Amino acid sequence: MSNPLKKIASSPNVIALGVVSFFNDISSEMIYPLLPLFVTGVLGTGASAVGAIEGVAEAILSLSNVLSGSISDRIKRKKPFILTGYSVANVARPLMGITSHWWQILGLRSLDRLGKGVRTPPRDGLIAMSVSPESRGGAFGFQRGMDNAGAFLGPLLAFLFLLHWHSLRALFLLAAIPGAITVLVVIFWIKETTPPTTNPLLTLAKDPKESHFQREKGFNRDVIFYLAALGLFSLGNSSDAFLMLKAGRIGFSIASIPLLWMALHASRALLSFPGGLVADLWGRKRMLLAGWGVYSMVYLALAITSSRIALCFLLLLYGLYYGLTEGAERALLSALVPSHAMGKGFGWFHGIRGVALLSGNLLFGYLWQRWGAGIAFAEGAVCSALAVPLLLKVGYR
Repeated sequence: MSNPLKKIASSPNVIALGVVSFFNDISSEMIYPLLPLFVTGVLGTGASAVGAIEGVAEAILSLSNVLSGSISDRIKRKKPFILTGYSVANVARPLMGITSHWWQILGLRSLDRLGKGVRTPPRDGLIAMSVSPESRGGAFGFQRGMDNAGAFLGPLLAFLFLLHWHSLRALFLLAAIPGAITVLVVIFWIKETTPPTTNPLLTLAKDPKESHFQREKGFNRDVIFYLAALGLFSLGNSSDAFLMLKAGRIGFSIASIPLLWMALHASRALLSFPGGLVADLWGRKRMLLAGWGVYSMVYLALAITSSRIALCFLLLLYGLYYGLTEGAERALLSALVPSHAMGKGFGWFHGIRGVALLSGNLLFGYLWQRWGAGIAFAEGAVCSALAVPLLLKVGYR
């Protein structure tokens, strides 16, 4: 086992949080690809209710991201937020199986997103503080790889279940089993930790123009440029569901769409961990620039392609984009903010990206409906290219 792998394997928190992400995503992905069908088919509600549910839920997610990160820094504890977040979500999700009105789904979906917002910034902060700074790319890559592995297995289990039992309600209740495992792992495996000694090679040069407040709060100019770059990129980073819609428009059958979805998550699961390790060796900013370049090329190609073979190839390249960026983007942020502001930094990281993604999806859908898929995908490529100059201004070395 190589030295970077040893460092990650020697951190119980990193391994535990990877396992937590794996089982949590099995639970969530057993439900959410089927939730619109449940709301419109079983509960007999229109598509507008689906939009209202997702809009309110994402707004709650973005706000809770910012608040939980800052509060966890103040009290200097991460585990209570992680436990609360996963517990709330994994109680709310299975209860969707016994609902009879769409507003009950709205409440439970909002609770689930609240749980995600409460847990995610403290969780990422705990990962960053559980390994040395030079190993954070691999640590985040491992967590994202396990998350994507669960996202692959969840729909597969749902598919196999529905082959034999045609009850969405029963499937939703069954999702409580991996959810319970998630909470138990958090209770018995995860421990509070103090940040390791900072490697001076992975720090930022102090800018004499920055105020004491900026340095102490962890929001210097580099953090601001990075969050701005991430927000602009996310404005063009539409939901992967649009890729499936593109696949359907160029001739893939409905039955094959779940297979494409699982293949995408399989490639993400396989590439995220090695991508994080390479980011630690090659440089997090370089990896992000490479990943954003791949994203831009894939979206430009999606704007013009009408070939099913080409789309399959582009999906593999899209998985490479995730592998290049998922570990690197979090590891880069952890190098930009001090340990005492780690929760706050990740709170704004997830909050800004959440708002930008919500806005970007609305914009993408409007452009698709108004001018077609080509213009929509081209907009995503342009936004990713415009974000590069902002990322280049981040003074990370």
